[in-house]
Amino acid sequence: MKKIALLVLIHITACYFAQRKSTKTGRATLAELNMKSYEKDSTARALVLYEHANLYMETKKYDFQTDFYFRKKIFTKEGTDVATVKVITYGKERIKDILAVTYNLRENGSVEKTYLQKKDIFKNQLNEKYTETSFTLPNVKEGSVIEYVYSLISPYPSLDDLYFQSDIPKLQSDYDSAIIGNYKYNARIIGNPRLTKDNPSVLKKCIYIEGIGQAACAVRSFSMTDIPAFKEEDYMLSKKNYISRVAFDYVSYTDLRGGVRHYLNDWAAADKSLKNDFLKNQSNKKNFFKKRLPESVLQISNPLEKAKAIYSYIQENYTWNGKKRSSKNNKMRAVFEEKSGSVYDINLVLYNSLQAAEIESYIAMVSTRNNGLPTKLYPIIADFNYLIV
Repeated sequence: MKKIALLVLIHITACYFAQRKSTKTGRATLAELNMKSYEKDSTARALVLYEHANLYMETKKYDFQTDFYFRKKIFTKEGTDVATVKVITYGKERIKDILAVTYNLRENGSVEKTYLQKKDIFKNQLNEKYTETSFTLPNVKEGSVIEYVYSLISPYPSLDDLYFQSDIPKLQSDYDSAIIGNYKYNARIIGNPRLTKDNPSVLKKCIYIEGIGQAACAVRSFSMTDIPAFKEEDYMLSKKNYISRVAFDYVSYTDLRGGVRHYLNDWAAADKSLKNDFLKNQSNKKNFFKKRLPESVLQISNPLEKAKAIYSYIQENYTWNGKKRSSKNNKMRAVFEEKSGSVYDINLVLYNSLQAAEIESYIAMVSTRNNGLPTKLYPIIADFNYLIV
C-alpha cells in the first residue's frame, strides 16, 4: 500500500452525493439463517451474502471516507474464521464507527442477536507506518449470520485496489464512489470473473465549494454477482495476477487555478522520480564511498575482479536487517557506518561502491513472484517491491 499525501486548499461546505452509510445492519433473514450450504459450491465453509463499499469526500477535513458493509453466512466450524476481521491502515488513516452483530436461530424459531462490544476492538501498531484494527464477532457458530460495518477515513487520494474475489464465494459485491473532478484516476479491471456492472458517469452539482460554486464529481459504480471462491493452484504466480479486482491508478490533481500535478508519467519521468523521491537521492554517493572503500579493492586493475571484490566485501561486512525497504530517513552514510540495512540499503551500498570504482552499473526495480506482475500500460512505482543492481 503506497500512499501520497496531498494538501487540498479548498473549502467544501456540502457534499450532496454518496454521504450516506452503506447498507445498514439488521438485514439478516430467516432464509439466510436456515441455509445449510451454498448450492453453487457445496464445499464452501462460509459465504458472503452481500458486501458494499461507498467512497466519497467527507466535509470536516475533506478526507476520503469509505463506508463498508458485510453480511456473511457461516456453514462449518472452519468457517468461523471469517468472523475475525483485520483492517490495516497506513499513516494518518483511521477506522471509525465499527458496528457488528451475530445472528443465530434459536430452537423455538426466534432470532438471537449478539452485538460486538467496544472493549473487544483492538489496535496493534505493526510498525512505524501501519496499524492493524481487529475484532472477532461474538457467539459465532455453524449456521450463524454475521453483519459488520465500519468507515475508513484517509487523507490520501491514492485508492487501494478493490477485491471482488476472496477465498470464499460471494453472492453480490457492490462498490460506489463519487470523487470531485479535480482528482483523476484510471481504473484497471483485472482477472476473472468479470464485472456485471461498470457504470461511469458525471454528477453535476455534487459538491459546493465556497467562493467557487458547484463542482461535479466523477461517479463509478461497480458490481459483481455469483462470485466463485478464488483457489490458488500449485506453481502459480502471485494470486494478484489472477484474482478479480479493480486497480485504481492516481493520474493527476488539478488545483482551483488550473495547475496540474501529475502522478502518473511516462517511463523516463518515472525513472527520475524514482531516483529523486523514492530513493531519496541516495544513489549518488560516489565520492563518499570512494574515500572509504579499502584501497586494496580500488587498486585492482581488472574490472570483473574488482567488481567481485566489492561484492565480496559488502557480503562479508554487511548484515540484512530483515526488511526489504528502508525507512524514509535512512541515509547511505549511516548504513555504511552501521554495516546493516534493508535490501534497498545494502544494494544501494553495492551500487554506490561500484560507481566509486568506475564500474558500469545500474539500479533496477523489480517485482518479486509473490508481489505480482507490474502493469505495462504505464509506470506504477508501487508495483515494484525489490531493488537489485
